[in-house]
Amino acid sequence: MNAAEIISQDLPVLTPGESGENALILMEQFDVKHLPVVSGDIFMGIISEEEILLLENPTSAFNSIPHDLMQISVDANSHLFDALSIMSNYKLSLLPVTIDGTTYVGAVSAPDLLNQLTDMKSVKAPGGVLVLEMPERDYSLTEIARLVEENDAKILSASITSSVSQEYSEVTLKINRQDLSAIIQTFERYDYTIKASYQKQRFSDSLQNRYEELMKYLNI
Repeated sequence: MNAAEIISQDLPVLTPGESGENALILMEQFDVKHLPVVSGDIFMGIISEEEILLLENPTSAFNSIPHDLMQISVDANSHLFDALSIMSNYKLSLLPVTIDGTTYVGAVSAPDLLNQLTDMKSVKAPGGVLVLEMPERDYSLTEIARLVEENDAKILSASITSSVSQEYSEVTLKINRQDLSAIIQTFERYDYTIKASYQKQRFSDSLQNRYEELMKYLNI
């Protein structure tokens, strides 16, 4: 799924002729801290609530105030992971979607992006989560999948992160079984290190809490 597929039609834009005062009203109304500035269909940049509050005269139009807009956007054809990376790096409450960085086609809000990612990663599907740790040279998703399937289970999603030294990998698996006991025993039999497991209600409660915390963080 690419960024263009999850554009929100409800998010407003600012024009160069609008004032900082009006921008603050829109930000409060739509519960965001950033808004794109667009002239026709040309993307001019992003302005933040913080920048507006620092303006000498917030009632003046943007085009009469000397300031630089943030030139941050994601290409319409970029994957959702690219959008997430940009939004996280710049701590944005919304991310403009453009064609070649110039033509504005819409914006993606942080909650909408998160909801799409949770669906993609099977977070809402019933099951358990297993976290394995191993030397990077030993990582094989084919082997891991085979051991899971030996227990009549399937991997719904998988992600891998590397340590700073890149010597070890941490593999997080979402599995379509709530009771992971047999699967854990299988991995231990093959000398895999089980770093963590989340199953049954304990996983659901933990996931819900973390989801709510992340939503609060993204609602910058």
